[in-house]
Amino acid sequence: MGRVQLFEFNDVAFAPDFLQEAILDSLGEVLDRGRVIDALFPHFATFVEEAKVGEILDLGAGSAQVARILARSLESAGREGPRIVLTDLRPRPLAWAEAEARSGGRIQSVRRSVDAAAIPPEVAAGRARMIINAIHHFPPELVRRILADAVHAGAPIFIAEGFDRELRGFVPFIRLGTGLLLTNPLRARRGRVARALCTWALPLIPLAAVWDGFVSTMRVHTLPELHAMASEIAPHWRWEGGEFRFAAGGKGIWFWGMPSAGM
Repeated sequence: MGRVQLFEFNDVAFAPDFLQEAILDSLGEVLDRGRVIDALFPHFATFVEEAKVGEILDLGAGSAQVARILARSLESAGREGPRIVLTDLRPRPLAWAEAEARSGGRIQSVRRSVDAAAIPPEVAAGRARMIINAIHHFPPELVRRILADAVHAGAPIFIAEGFDRELRGFVPFIRLGTGLLLTNPLRARRGRVARALCTWALPLIPLAAVWDGFVSTMRVHTLPELHAMASEIAPHWRWEGGEFRFAAGGKGIWFWGMPSAGM
């Protein structure tokens, strides 16, 4: 199936904050309770071991749920680092402040807007980068710019998606997330009334979430596509990738790159 660049409600400026937060919160709960990030963690841990950096920028950090799970996993594995630094083109300061406060110093954030394709030197310096469940938002030309910016900075970069480019790829998220999505107003920290109305009275949030999920699967960049883009930009770098599997028949992809030894 060819890649299609359609919109997601989680992307667009006209979608109200409570709707976007509901979708992000529910997805974060699926990633946690479905142990999606736990299944990815061994590959992330290998990347961390190879990258040998003390901090890693989380590009497109969203609600910070991925960073929270990874920080928890790093702690459980007895690793002191790396510290995860949240960044996004559209920062979410309230969610990030909460993540920082609960992380025991393992999570920090940059509260101003940060473009993943043009990271300021003072933010980039000495840090690796990761984009988890977010790079499908970007068209190929922007993915190339993100990779090129990492290569220019000499920054190891880790990319992962919780699905591949097949419509059935989102089915595990439906299995894992339907109940969480329908009960999200009960756990909302903000906008609880609006979420309740748009979940139970008029099901805008569930419909928007399902749309975003299926569109996400149609926008995923496959491993061969990522390899082709990365190898064209930096054939001298070391690029590796593969698949990981999680509950309910889920399958995701991971991909990372870093300067070859001796560079």
